[in-house]
Amino acid sequence: MIENYIARLPGVLHANEQLVRRGRYLSTTFLLQSGSDPYYISLRQGKIHEVATGPQLLKSWTFALKASHNAWLKHWLLYPPPGWQDIFAMEKIGEATIEGDLYPLMSNLRYIKELIALPRDMKGEQHGN
Repeated sequence: MIENYIARLPGVLHANEQLVRRGRYLSTTFLLQSGSDPYYISLRQGKIHEVATGPQLLKSWTFALKASHNAWLKHWLLYPPPGWQDIFAMEKIGEATIEGDLYPLMSNLRYIKELIALPRDMKGEQHGN
């Protein structure tokens, strides 16, 4: 199920012109990890250039957002419960980790938070409880 959300992420992002504009100065690759499944998301000027899945030999990333499958599903609920609504809240309750060079993340925090929350807007699918 998570892979379906990740696969649809570029289309949902690119349809959101306001969010793409907000991230227009960001070009980087970050790791979004769900359980043991890695997703390398490459951003170029606010758009998703590539999503690489599975183990990638020597694939570099700037920062990583890691959580369990269930944690991401709770985060992506339309109305997540307290502690699950934000990547920093998830880290605070011990359900996520944030690693790597935090400068690009913090410099583009609103963009990254909104990008990571986009699966909440994916209609037609139920996920998590």
